[in-house]
Amino acid sequence: MTQRPQLPIASMVGALDAMPVSVIIADAKVADMPIVYTNPAFEALTGYTSDEARGRNCRFLQGPDTATEEVTRVRRALHNGQSVQAVLRNYRKDGEAFWNELTLVPLLDAEDSLVFYMGVSRDATREANLSAELDHYTSHDPLTGLPNRALLEERLEQSVRLSQRYKRELAVVYLDLDGFKPINDHFGHHFGDRLLQKVAKRLQALIRPGDTLARVEGDEFAIVLSDLANATDVVIILERILAQVAEPMNVSGMDVQLSASIGVTLSSDEVEDPMVLIQQADLAMYQAKQRGRNNFQWYSGDLNASVAQFINIRNQLSKAIETDQFSLVYQPKFDLRSGQCTGVEALARWTHPVLGEVSPNEFIPVAEKTGLIVPFSEWVIRRAAADFKRLVLADPDLPSVSVNISPLHFLREHFVERLAELLTECQLDAQYLDIEVTESVLLKDPETTVRKMLALKELGVHLSLDDFGTGFSSLNYLKRLPIDTLKIDRSFIADLAHNKGDAAIIQGIVSMAHHLNMKVVAEGIETKAQYSFLRRALCDEMQGYYRARPMPLEEVAQFLELHEGLTEPEDDEKRPTLLLVDDEPNVLRSLNRLLRRDGYHVLTAETADEAFELLAQHQVQVIISDQRMRHMNGTELLNHVKSMYPGIVRIVLSGYMDLESVTAAINQGQIYKFLTKPWDDKELREVVRKAVRLAEVP
Repeated sequence: MTQRPQLPIASMVGALDAMPVSVIIADAKVADMPIVYTNPAFEALTGYTSDEARGRNCRFLQGPDTATEEVTRVRRALHNGQSVQAVLRNYRKDGEAFWNELTLVPLLDAEDSLVFYMGVSRDATREANLSAELDHYTSHDPLTGLPNRALLEERLEQSVRLSQRYKRELAVVYLDLDGFKPINDHFGHHFGDRLLQKVAKRLQALIRPGDTLARVEGDEFAIVLSDLANATDVVIILERILAQVAEPMNVSGMDVQLSASIGVTLSSDEVEDPMVLIQQADLAMYQAKQRGRNNFQWYSGDLNASVAQFINIRNQLSKAIETDQFSLVYQPKFDLRSGQCTGVEALARWTHPVLGEVSPNEFIPVAEKTGLIVPFSEWVIRRAAADFKRLVLADPDLPSVSVNISPLHFLREHFVERLAELLTECQLDAQYLDIEVTESVLLKDPETTVRKMLALKELGVHLSLDDFGTGFSSLNYLKRLPIDTLKIDRSFIADLAHNKGDAAIIQGIVSMAHHLNMKVVAEGIETKAQYSFLRRALCDEMQGYYRARPMPLEEVAQFLELHEGLTEPEDDEKRPTLLLVDDEPNVLRSLNRLLRRDGYHVLTAETADEAFELLAQHQVQVIISDQRMRHMNGTELLNHVKSMYPGIVRIVLSGYMDLESVTAAINQGQIYKFLTKPWDDKELREVVRKAVRLAEVP
């Protein structure tokens, strides 16, 4: 909208001089539109005084790199007497460049004739720099500064088109560092990051200016070699790469030697999807790994059986999605207190007409590498949403359905927006969906993970961190994540009744999660001992064959309809519980008869393994163990018990006297009392009575 000044320009000067933003007024009646006024803020912004600017056209602030498109748009608006906004790269008097956010407004006189143009400027350099940094961050690897996979794919598409147009060769190289993972695990991620930076610099020095070197992920790099005269040019470059990577690299004063496995493929006129070239080079790289590493292999149709299997699954995957070969089974989760079902997890199954049952461990990695993980995961979400609506008919209180999302899919751009579209399409409220991701997303891109999770919480979905404890994720990031649930990996569950390390880790995870206001689900529960231990460890929920296996939709619907909660009796005994451990059955029977008359609940075990199983299942106050037993002696057993169940009072009852080890055990607090066989009934009963009282002291 044009502006009609109410006052002569001279009368406006006082107000314009006081404005904090730069203002200029140019005479529109003169063809070159000379500046007739600038305020003090203009001099602060540009360094030019009013006298230096007056009489000149505004273009004196421009430089050779000022965007011609923006300038053309401004000139067109001036010619038509219109307002215009633009961001121009201008230069101050001292030569420093800055971004000028400019608004030009025509000023008309009383007869609607254009007399002046007023320009208002603001320094937008900081915003422009931040935007440029953000653009660079989204297209480049923050560690090495190299293009990331997204930019690699963009440049590959351009290069393929050019090579086809000008009939030139193009090669795609896929490189994986041999032996990097053990180095990274041993010396730490900081050391590994510095090593990757050195490798990246060496590779960058070997390629030509028109080529693209990208870090794909981890210790994997890809190179697009364009405008090749023939394939022999590639061989020369690859030999140089192998030689340079093998040269020792000094990191933190230590010489490190690596090698590389390289796959390479050539483009052809038949290639319709340039991304296939990355997949081919990747497969050829696996061939190089299998042939001894530190070599390069060309992609061909004669790859070995394992790679051929990979390709076969890849080729069948898209057809499997289209022809409905996949199905979902559902495994319920249960509250460890009430026994009520707290949700179901959707698990994919693939039954191929020729291959038969294909394990998720086989097809999920292939789907991730080929990009099919996205359509596959979207199919899972659609099917799970539809099935959930049927399941709530059987159990109206069913809280949610869980869906596993691959880290590669989760970190994909617009994942949150696409999920919102799917929920709308499926007519499923976000609160009924639980997204499960593994903690490896924190290793790949922690900042993006935090940002996406916050957006998902805004959307309303529940978030679970799956397989927790296996990914070595940073606890610094964990405390920032809006996670609802931690799922303890089954590897910590299998031996928790016997392994004090696993037991300690579980107790630590539960305590940490609760302090972070997160629930804890234990996966892979298969025994009563595991169930009872986790219940007493205050774990919130369980999932596993002990309560329910994964079931097809109809079976799980029937299960939910009939399920009324756990019928498991309470572990907490009304009476004090004693555990007697001795490899002599006669001794156990005698002790049992003696101590039962005092009203104790008595458990017996002949081996340490049996003892650990019972300890996991019951709330024991006092344990009495023989010293000389097979596989593990009494003091060793009680030392483990002290670590796993520090509240249990520990007593040794033995006819074997190893004074040194027993004294050490007492001094170290491993045992409360040492009694000898044969025992005195009265003395033993009194020691047990005092031990029970001690165990009951909070």
